[in-house]
Amino acid sequence: MQEKKKQENLWALNKYLSLQSIQSIATFISPSYFILAFMTPKECYLRAGLIHQEVCKKIKLFVKPGVSFLELARKIESDIAEYSDASLAFPVNIQVNNEVHYSPLPDDTRVLTKDDLVKVDIGVHVNGYIADGAFSV
Repeated sequence: MQEKKKQENLWALNKYLSLQSIQSIATFISPSYFILAFMTPKECYLRAGLIHQEVCKKIKLFVKPGVSFLELARKIESDIAEYSDASLAFPVNIQVNNEVHYSPLPDDTRVLTKDDLVKVDIGVHVNGYIADGAFSV
């Protein structure tokens, strides 16, 4: 059913724009823009969730003693930025021991220690549809 709707949307787009004009627009706009334009809300949620899962898997290996809070937050942000169709949904939250919702500032010098219980909260959005989750190490 969704495939049929996509085909109808493509047909309507072709009706109003010639293929040549679409190709000229595509040279100035990222191809992922066109993919996002035809994704259903469910597909956006699923894509955001998949990206969130992949980023969390990579970051779990990076959370260790000696890593600064700022370094960790920047790593998460850069990993999300590798996906052209996704963005950070909210600032990265690094919660250590009894702290809640801490986001490091650019001049932050705090570093993780071996006795810290660390919770990392990450939000990813695709076309405005958010996947939010956290993990503890």
